Formats: sequence, structure tokens, C-alpha cells
Amino acid sequence: MDNNRYHKPILIGELLKKEMERLKALSPKGLQGECIEGSKEDNTETDADKEIERRLIVALQMVVGKRFRDLALTNEVKLQVEKVAQWLLDDSKPFLSLCGGCGNGKTTMMRAIGEVITPLNLNVAADGKPLSLVEVKATEIARLMKYDYNRWRSLCDVPLLGIDDMGQEPAEVNSYGNKIYPMRELLEYRYDRMLPTIFTTNLPPRQTTEKYGPQVADRLSEVVAKVAFKNPSFRSGKTWSEMSSFPTVEAKATTGDGDKTARENDCDLDKTVNFKREHQ
Repeated sequence: MDNNRYHKPILIGELLKKEMERLKALSPKGLQGECIEGSKEDNTETDADKEIERRLIVALQMVVGKRFRDLALTNEVKLQVEKVAQWLLDDSKPFLSLCGGCGNGKTTMMRAIGEVITPLNLNVAADGKPLSLVEVKATEIARLMKYDYNRWRSLCDVPLLGIDDMGQEPAEVNSYGNKIYPMRELLEYRYDRMLPTIFTTNLPPRQTTEKYGPQVADRLSEVVAKVAFKNPSFRSGKTWSEMSSFPTVEAKATTGDGDKTARENDCDLDKTVNFKREHQ
């Protein structure tokens, strides 16, 4: 495992912007191969945003198509694409949480991010290997630390890690009579090194403290950008509150603004998504 606790972080946004500028220079008609309105001024950042959004939509169509389905490009999905594109181009928060109910596109979005990143051949490693998304189930992380420690350790160091269903794994595992904490230790390791990490989860933030402890929850609050998936399940058509597998949905959380469901408060898109640096 890398013993350098404070090595140079991987800045995906910086790499993407440089690549978008390079691609734009190759095409006088702009990144998308067509004239861009108002392009007399320097619209590099705007062009990059739109191009990443376009690529994400194409990637979503491809990922959904593998399941013999058509992408439902709803207003909610468009907003999610916009926020994910913002995160990709802004290096202020290296972690991305895709949170919400079941079947509403979180894992599909994570895989779409991988489909956008990999073909660009962004070089971040000394061995020349291009940046790509390594996807792993949260339950597999817990299993690996006990039964295949070297593999678990290698996941700690991958340049871009995607964790599916974080919160479904056991918080602690018994190994030869000792308690180990696979997810907590992995998150702390990647936090220390600011390694880009994406995770999908049904776990509300208030339960993060209970599962991983106040230290990890506090660190995550610093480095995680959150995109809420409030749309109904694309499989069943049910909303989050209609799913019987989430009995805590209707638990009330009283705030100064009145009563809202705890789930709605935890994944309030307007309150939790903040990608731009506050001191710019």
C-alpha cells in the first residue's frame, strides 16, 4: 500500500478540461461538431460542461441499452446529468454520492461516468495506464478485507473507485477474533489521499454516523458532493416512500421550516449539492 499519506491528488476536472480544450482545437465547429452560439467569446468552460453532459447522456443510453431498455430522459435525469457533469469538472470535492431509492438510476449513472472517462485515455499513473473506473460492490469490500487482504488493499489505491450499494455491507467483520472495519478504513485511506471515489447508496446521511462513526461522517461531509435521485424506480414505477423495503421513509424530522420526511431532508438536492468552491 502507498505509504505516502499526502501525495499529489488526482484532479479529474483539470484533466477533463485540458482534454476538452484539445478536442475543441481539433474541430473549428466546437466540441460537438456544430457551430456554438455566441462562440466569439471564450466559452471553453461552458463548452466543456455541455460536452460532458452530452457524453454522459450517450453513455447512459449505452448502459441502459445493454439491458434491452430505452433511456427515459426525464427532467430529473437531465438535472442529475448536469450535476454529475459539474462534479466531474470541479475538483473541489473528490467524492461523489449518488443517493436515493431503489431502481432509479444510481448505478447506471456511475457506470455511465466510467464510460465517459475511460475512452479519453486520461493519464494519471506513472506506469502510463489511462484513468478508468474500478467498480466494486460494498459487500465485496467487506469480504475482501477478511479473505483477500491484498485485493482489498489494491482497491484503496485505485485512482478512481466506484462503490455500489454502500451501506449494505457489514460495518465490522470478525477476523480471527479481531474486529476489522473494511469500509471505514478504505474511506479514511482514500480521504487522506483525496482519491476520487464515487458511491451509490440508499443510506441517509444521518445513518452514516451510526454505521461508520462520527469521524468518518465528518470527513465525508467535507469532501462529498451529493446528487439526489428522487425519481420513481424505473423498474417498478414506485416512489421511494412507496417501497416497503424502506420502513423509515415516513419518519418525521421536525425542522424550523416544518415537518418533512427524514428521507426528503437527507437527500434535498438544493441543500446537499454544492460543487463550486466557496472562495472563488
